[in-house]
Amino acid sequence: MGFLAGRTYASTDREELIDTLATRALERAYGYHPSPAIEEHYAWCLDRYIQNFAGWRENMEKPQVMDQLVNEVLDSEDGMLPKEVLAQRVVEHDRRHVWMRAPVRGDGL
Repeated sequence: MGFLAGRTYASTDREELIDTLATRALERAYGYHPSPAIEEHYAWCLDRYIQNFAGWRENMEKPQVMDQLVNEVLDSEDGMLPKEVLAQRVVEHDRRHVWMRAPVRGDGL
């Protein structure tokens, strides 16, 4: 992360960040008002902990669901379950552990 003229910049590539900061500093020194950089947007996202939802879903959520499916089958008596029962067990498990109570319209929300 870097800071310049009241703005925050961030990048995963150190050299790219240094280049962006140096370029922005020169532009400001010559009186230009540079447009927002990708590094500013990245810093904004980091500041707000905005996740890469598609990446999280692919790398975290799908493997967790697969593990739950496999564990339900392994824990069954015969090592087999009808897919409707299997899906229902996994969905109900997720509902119990993700949300205790969903907000309802009219609750003052």
